[in-house]
Amino acid sequence: MLSDSFTDASIGWKPVSGIPTNVSLSMFIEGMSSFSAQTMDYHLDMYFQQEWIDHRLAHNNTAPILVKDKKVFKTMWHPDVYFANARSAAFQDITDDNFLVWVYPDGRVWYDARIALVSSCNMDLWKYPLDSQECALRVLSCEFFFKYSSICLSSLIIVASVQNNLLDAYPESVLRLFWSEKEGVLAIDRNPEITMPDMQLKDIRTGYCNGTYATERTRT
Repeated sequence: MLSDSFTDASIGWKPVSGIPTNVSLSMFIEGMSSFSAQTMDYHLDMYFQQEWIDHRLAHNNTAPILVKDKKVFKTMWHPDVYFANARSAAFQDITDDNFLVWVYPDGRVWYDARIALVSSCNMDLWKYPLDSQECALRVLSCEFFFKYSSICLSSLIIVASVQNNLLDAYPESVLRLFWSEKEGVLAIDRNPEITMPDMQLKDIRTGYCNGTYATERTRT
């Protein structure tokens, strides 16, 4: 039974010792707005997905099991990912908690949550009104690895990098975070109807770097 598996998986530690746990990340940007030069921030509404394997949650059902109870989800191990430079962030809960977890027969876990946040952005306005802004959204796990996303406005780019967190960090041999590499699916996608009165969204890209911060960026 899956309930028994949850009991086994509630130890608060990664699923398998001795080999790295791979956590795949992806996001769908539902909306962007309120890029403010006065407050140096912007609003982002998105679906944020994480996927990993926890063999302790494997079950005999032919179909995946849907978990919608937060209390049940909290008994399961999951990455403690958060947004480092968000001034405010919240899970959407109207009209119900906007999250779901699918647990597949092989123990694969797919976690999707809708998140609204206000993130800081240090804008460079010296070329205004013909400026191009890049606003960083830093996504990290406090115990594991840093991941960064950069969002560029007027030319909007998302660039991801990863480095070891040197304080209380697990090495890459223990945990790996990476952007989703599913064939035919973008790791970071967006609502094609996103429009802003004074800015234009041009591009979204992902990349990786090591501890030297060698990050691939797109010039616009």
